Amino acid sequence: MNNSMDLKMLEKNAWRSFHQDGLWDIYLGLILWALAIFLGAGMEAVENDVLRLFAYTLLIGGAFLVFWAGKRYITAPRLGRVKFGPARKRRMLHLALILGGFTLVTVILVILTAIAKNNNAPLPQSLPVYLFAGLFVGAAIATIAWFNDYPRGYYIAVIYALCFGLGEYVDNFAIFWIGGLLVMVPGVYLFIRFLKKHPRSEAEGGSG
Repeated sequence: MNNSMDLKMLEKNAWRSFHQDGLWDIYLGLILWALAIFLGAGMEAVENDVLRLFAYTLLIGGAFLVFWAGKRYITAPRLGRVKFGPARKRRMLHLALILGGFTLVTVILVILTAIAKNNNAPLPQSLPVYLFAGLFVGAAIATIAWFNDYPRGYYIAVIYALCFGLGEYVDNFAIFWIGGLLVMVPGVYLFIRFLKKHPRSEAEGGSG
């Protein structure tokens, strides 16, 4: 029993260590900046909806590329590669399915909002509508935090909820820029600390 509990604790610590590089924070901060550009003044000059969507896809893709490359070429070589047990793998699968659903709904809402704004269509100006949007997105980030044993994610969930809940309502997308900065600054700090704590030479040629 004790050995089983020790193994679970070791696995949990290894999983948490893998998220102490700040890359999740940087990635989620970049997404807020991509939304600031897509929904705000940065894309108002682009009238074609397809081009706007293409530009947004490139921005989101770029943010994910930064995250993936950081994990693949910076984090993994320093910590080694860990094979997690079946329970953790199921948790990761459930997270992927839930995140996919949240992402799909969020992208649809963002696209519909952008098309409506571009066509001068009336948008609901009810505060509860925007609060619901904020709570929905905040719940998505909080779910990611819970599945990933990622306590900082709850702070990020609050930032996302405020950005989505108030950004469109007050019609000032500077909130997304500020929110992205508040999310990214701790991530950059953690990333620098991670590099200092785990020099590449410590893990070269090793695996966990």
